Amino acid sequence: MGCWFTNLDTSKRHEFLTLYKRYSPQEFPKYDNYDAIEVSKTADIPYDYDGVMGVPLTFLDKYNPDQFEILGMGTGNAAKEMGVKKNYRGRTDLAYTVNGKQQCPYNRILIRR
Repeated sequence: MGCWFTNLDTSKRHEFLTLYKRYSPQEFPKYDNYDAIEVSKTADIPYDYDGVMGVPLTFLDKYNPDQFEILGMGTGNAAKEMGVKKNYRGRTDLAYTVNGKQQCPYNRILIRR
């Protein structure tokens, strides 16, 4: 399956993503090296959190510029330019700790409502 992303104004681009999940620090860990929370599934974006969130790449096909602002990528030079610090592996990508175990999610897009 392929996707075609465009900045042309289409009706799909203005469909609002229904948010049903409530923010809780236990369910959405903060990154150790950047002031944002980890959201492991696009469907789980909390409706009551206004800060920066790291979401999966699958977010792109649900992106609505009227609902969210894309800030950038959570890895590499783009992340470094945004202020992401080196993690426990010495890399500039997002990392968080849950139950004493450090983790780096697959590449994340940083967004804000």
